[in-house]
Amino acid sequence: MTLNQLSYLEEISVRSLNVCEDNGLLDLASMISYYQENKTFTNLKNCGRKSDEELTVICLKYIDKGNVEYSELVNKENKIIILISSLTRTQIEVINSFIETNSILLSKRSKNAITSFLNGNLKIHNICDKILAIERFNIQEIKNVGEKSVLELKHFIESIIEFIEKVAIVKNENDLIILKNSFFIEKTFSINTIPYEILETQSIFRLVDFLISNDAIYEKKENAVFRKGLKIYNNQVESTLEEISLDIDVSKERARQLRVKCLEDLFVNFQFVKQMEDNLYKKYNIDQNQNIIFVDDVLNKLINDTNNTNFSKEFNSIIIYSFISDNYDLVGELDDVLVPRYFNSKERHNWENFYLVKKNISYLLNFNSFVDDIRRRMDARINKSYNFNFNSYLFSFLDTINLNEINNVSKVAENILFYEFGISINANHTILFNRNSQKKSYEYAFEALKIIGIPSKVNDITKKIKELYPFYETDSAKVRVSMKRKYGFVPIGRQSVFGLKEWEFELMNFKGGTIREIVKDYLTKNSTPQKIRDISNYVLKFRPGSSENSIISNIKLDESKIFVFFKDSFIGLSSKIYDGSFILSNSTNLPVKKLWEERFTELKEFVASNNRIPFSAGCPEEEIKLYRWYKVQCRKKINGELEADKYTLISEVMKNFQKSNSGRKRRVFIGRYNYFYDELINFIKDKKRMPNSRNPEEMSLYFFYYKIKKNFVNNIYMTNQELKLVELVNELKYSKQLKVG
Repeated sequence: MTLNQLSYLEEISVRSLNVCEDNGLLDLASMISYYQENKTFTNLKNCGRKSDEELTVICLKYIDKGNVEYSELVNKENKIIILISSLTRTQIEVINSFIETNSILLSKRSKNAITSFLNGNLKIHNICDKILAIERFNIQEIKNVGEKSVLELKHFIESIIEFIEKVAIVKNENDLIILKNSFFIEKTFSINTIPYEILETQSIFRLVDFLISNDAIYEKKENAVFRKGLKIYNNQVESTLEEISLDIDVSKERARQLRVKCLEDLFVNFQFVKQMEDNLYKKYNIDQNQNIIFVDDVLNKLINDTNNTNFSKEFNSIIIYSFISDNYDLVGELDDVLVPRYFNSKERHNWENFYLVKKNISYLLNFNSFVDDIRRRMDARINKSYNFNFNSYLFSFLDTINLNEINNVSKVAENILFYEFGISINANHTILFNRNSQKKSYEYAFEALKIIGIPSKVNDITKKIKELYPFYETDSAKVRVSMKRKYGFVPIGRQSVFGLKEWEFELMNFKGGTIREIVKDYLTKNSTPQKIRDISNYVLKFRPGSSENSIISNIKLDESKIFVFFKDSFIGLSSKIYDGSFILSNSTNLPVKKLWEERFTELKEFVASNNRIPFSAGCPEEEIKLYRWYKVQCRKKINGELEADKYTLISEVMKNFQKSNSGRKRRVFIGRYNYFYDELINFIKDKKRMPNSRNPEEMSLYFFYYKIKKNFVNNIYMTNQELKLVELVNELKYSKQLKVG
């Protein structure tokens, strides 16, 4: 009795059979002989405890039977059982594959009945035990089998027996596969013969080409619509419905219905491909472990050249999908990719290609929503290029969040993004949507001014624009007209100098507009009239080149009657109603100026007391005023505008105390810095809160601290004073003594 015959009669594991084959025990007699000599099988290579027990039980069973001949153990009259017992393992595998394939073709009722009867095991040994080995087996005895099912199952069993008889005489593995494919195709499509050269290639593509050519997959009229109305072949000019209807002699509507039916039945009709033997991955160098397979022009040419076919890459994608659909899903709309498009849908994205995506990835991402959103963004008017992180963007379209797979999902989506839209993800893994609208004139000015970084004259801005865009034609007049407030520009005084509105929030002590506009803004924020001194202090933070007298003169020369003047040097707005305690003043005379000699005396006294000239910032207001007066005299001296005696007096001061410009700036900066630092420390300790950015009186302190905090967050070098300030704020926050908000 051979091992194959023995495995039919006895429950022997594959591992035990391999042990016997590897050690030359190829029949029952050699097994028994070895056991009688060694009393164990553990001496054999790769034989473990379970295999030893299994083989020992079998040997003892047949030794007890007194070595009964195999012929006495089987039904001599049942030739098919004897035939099955003599089959090789490869032949058994081919038959089992044949049974599985043919069971798919059974009606649902018949398949459920036979599957239930066989307890879900459709292998040949189980069919043999429960059906073939039973004398005069009656199919009608199977539960839930009616008259139609009886006939169908009878043909099913007969086809298995017929196939077993054919397989039994074929020993070569390749010939066995050819036989299985041939038998399956002939039975499935009612074709008498299939050319041997097609079967020999074991190519699903050549087989599909043959079946389409012989009207085997679709009926004749449907097949004509399938071939002419869909993108099946390379360089194919798809026929219109009207042309197809004339070719097959049906109405245009009927032709449309047939095309719809072809698409509806497509995957069902091509299920047979899955049952074919084709070493697809190796032949065409396709990595079966990759998460996405895309049939591009290169792969499509390789497939067609290898198989002497002329299929389109779209249709070759369908064939491959039908073959590997257990592991991959098809992404892309059939109507979009296979049907000729004369009009695109405006409500969604119209797919260009098919993509085969691993099932464990495809269920995570809603691909239709993803591509529809990309399409909407690309079709929309983009006035300014923008980008965002690609992975974060994908979270909006995840049906199921699986953080372990997000990188794989991202790579699949990235491939679809490239082949569908031509968009690539950059090195920072961000997706960029470029501007698609024409650049407007004010945008050139805005970009140029932002690069310059400081308030600039129109001529300088125009020069920068021409430097950035040599082929853009413009001039100073056009640039000046384009820089309107609504586009984010602010004038600085009335000297054709412009800045950006956004700088008011980014830069300390920057504010656009004229002096009158700054004063108006300040008075608007206050519910009561303000002192001339306070107004001047506020304006000078933004216009340090001005002076208190100049500011007051500017206000009083206003002819629009925006400002009203009260006694005791208070100024308010005419649009506001103030408390009756503020009395209007009839006088619009400017404050009396001090004599030149009085100012010079104050300067001499200051120099003698402090051994330096006054600072321009970060110091008391009187010192700032004295500094400004001194600088005016210096300028007049240089311009030759001072009288001889005054020239001599100022020259003496300049000789002793004026330093280099860089040294002066450094002192001013240190003085200004120390002033704000001390003011902020005192403010925090006194108020137990941070300065309010909306309060004009506290705005400077707020921006001073904001700048220090920004340096701290960005890990930029900080002085000991700055570090101590941050520590103080953090300590007060931690102890909840500091109010923040």
